[in-house]
Formats: sequence, structure tokens, C-alpha cells
Amino acid sequence: MLKYDIKEIKKLEEEFGVDIIQKAVVASINKTTAKTRTHISKSIRAVYNVNSAAVSSRLKFRRASRDSLSGELVYTGSKIGLINFKAKAKKVLLGRKPRKGKAGRRWGRERIGVTVKVLKKGPRRLVKSNPGFIAVGKNNNEQIFYRAGKGKDRNYLYSAKSLSISGMVSGAEGRSGDLEEYDKFAAREQVIEFDRAIQFYAGK
Repeated sequence: MLKYDIKEIKKLEEEFGVDIIQKAVVASINKTTAKTRTHISKSIRAVYNVNSAAVSSRLKFRRASRDSLSGELVYTGSKIGLINFKAKAKKVLLGRKPRKGKAGRRWGRERIGVTVKVLKKGPRRLVKSNPGFIAVGKNNNEQIFYRAGKGKDRNYLYSAKSLSISGMVSGAEGRSGDLEEYDKFAAREQVIEFDRAIQFYAGK
């Protein structure tokens, strides 16, 4: 049960002094921001097939201080390569066998395509819009590549991408069932952390 309510901050400043209350506010913001970071990561990973390292590597985390009473989580970065979504090579049929007397396909009836699983609870899907293949790029990393354009332009390879982490942050909110929306989670946790911080600093 909570002892101290952050809404009664003026009353608490009179009781414990401004110094202790400021320390408690800063501590509660930083604890809440850290918890929200974990909560967002769990929400993303409950919906999308991505690991926690990929989420945290694209996060800027600014802590609160007495001069700046606010914490901040900012997710940045470009789209993630489709190769990271459990990509697998798969044999794909190109169409029916040509009728007798008709010319067959130049490269045969089969090709090697790629399937990926972007959504945690979704099906594995074939990369169709730009049919791709798995290969090692110039940086020695495996990627799913595809060709675009016509004629000589088709010799240029593009790396197949999916959503960015920032896109996943918005897409995952409220979709994971038992996990609260981010604002509701943060509001609830700050009340709890403020109460704990007051008890800690007042007891010193």
C-alpha cells in the first residue's frame, strides 16, 4: 500500500524538505524510465520476431536530473534486414509445366526463394513482392538480396528490409494482450517508485 502520493508534492516538501523530494522525484523518473524500456522491449518481442539486443541497440536513454526533471526513451535507426527474421531458403515452383510443343522456362520450373517469420504468432511467409535469395554481401554479412529495375539495372542487388525498431514500438503497443499500453504502465510505475524513493531518502 502506498504511503506517499506524488500528487501531494507540496505537502510532502513541507514535511520532508525540498531536497529529499527532489531526490525522490529524480529517482522515481529514472526507475520508471528504465522499467518502461524493459516493458516496451517485452511488448515488441511479444509481437515481432526480434531479439532484445536489436531493440536496445537502437535506443537512446536520457536520464532525469535535478536540472531536467524528465526521462526520455527515443528509438532510432533504419529498417532491419529481413534476414534477421529467421530467414530460410525454400524451393519455389514457378508455374505449371508447359504444354506439349510450348517453350519451357529458360531456367526451369523451380527457383530458390526465401521465407521469413516477422510476427511472433504469425505464419512463415515467402518473400514475394521482391523475390529474394540469401547471399553474403560486401561486408561479409548474410542478407536477403533482390534485383529491381530492367535490363542492366537488374544487375544491381538491393538488401531486403522490414520495419524499423521505432515502427515496431508503435506497432506493438496494445497488441500483446497482457501487457499495458506504455503511458499507463509508466504512470502506474512512477507512483510506486516515488513512494519507495520517499521512504528510502526519508529513512536515511
